[in-house]
Amino acid sequence: LELNSNNLTNLMNYTFGYLISLRNLSLNSNLISFIDTNAFFNLSNLSCLILSFNKIDNIDNILINLTNLTYLNLESNLITNIKLNNLKGLKSLEVLNMKSNKIESIDQKSFETNLNLLYLYLNNNHLKEIQDFTFNGLKKLQILNLKNNSINMKISEFAFNSTQIKNILFSLHNFSSKYIGYLKNTLEPNIKKRFANINYYNKKIF
Repeated sequence: LELNSNNLTNLMNYTFGYLISLRNLSLNSNLISFIDTNAFFNLSNLSCLILSFNKIDNIDNILINLTNLTYLNLESNLITNIKLNNLKGLKSLEVLNMKSNKIESIDQKSFETNLNLLYLYLNNNHLKEIQDFTFNGLKKLQILNLKNNSINMKISEFAFNSTQIKNILFSLHNFSSKYIGYLKNTLEPNIKKRFANINYYNKKIF
């Protein structure tokens, strides 16, 4: 179902309640600023949800029932932080795109229930710090994109605890040469090996 570019502003409770077999829903390029808690109620079969290019600043409690969702696109909205329970219940999620928001902070263990996540795009935000255990449990993650965030962004020592990230992308200007050395040489040994694959280039990957 595609409802792109329709000037929609609100999604009220049970908006799609009768579409229980719906698998793909695209609401790209609207003016959505408010989503009621049960707007996506009964969409347990939904696998793809596109909410990019809207005015969403809050995703509290709106995604809880989407247990079969594999692709979620929230690019270019107004989200300022990712809270602990924002993504809770999205156990099938494989791709999460939250690039080009206004994200300044991510709660610890925010992705702890997203055990199947493969691609996570957090580039072009305002992140200043990555806390300990932020990406805890993401053992399948292939790509984490942190490019174009705060110039002085700090990454805590145990931010990648219990992860097996293969590629981390960020811009060179995010860090001083001294801090890059810290990332590669002073993290715990199992993390240090993976930092050898950090990419410092500006290749567009999403």
